[in-house]
Amino acid sequence: APNTVEHASALANVALVRAERGQYTAARDGYLKAIAMRKSAGSRSQMIASDLTTLGEIEIRLGEREAALSHLLEARERLHALQSRSEVHVMLLLKLASLSFDQGDRAGALAWFEHADEMARDLPFRCACKAKTLIGLAWFHLE
Repeated sequence: APNTVEHASALANVALVRAERGQYTAARDGYLKAIAMRKSAGSRSQMIASDLTTLGEIEIRLGEREAALSHLLEARERLHALQSRSEVHVMLLLKLASLSFDQGDRAGALAWFEHADEMARDLPFRCACKAKTLIGLAWFHLE
């Protein structure tokens, strides 16, 4: 059915395949449509945050760092509003840390890394994001 959450999911899936094939402009367009469709359908789900995170990664690959930052911050706001303390949220914080570091904001990067580490500590031991936060912090301090 058009303009439904299911339709948005299909668009996001196609966009993900395009991104995996290196078709970043087409992937960006697909994610923008999927996100708009999810929002208009009234979805508050974590899927919007996930789509925004992937869209942020695509924007980085396209060299659009400001757009990437905007999408990642919106994803973080949504996850925060949902009181998410998940692996997805930790990975988003790590992306924000990396982007901040690339933009020369060392203090911001450290704050994001530390927040990710704090959140990861509350997750089950098997979560790979725990190792990624520690690696990120170590890398930051070595730089």
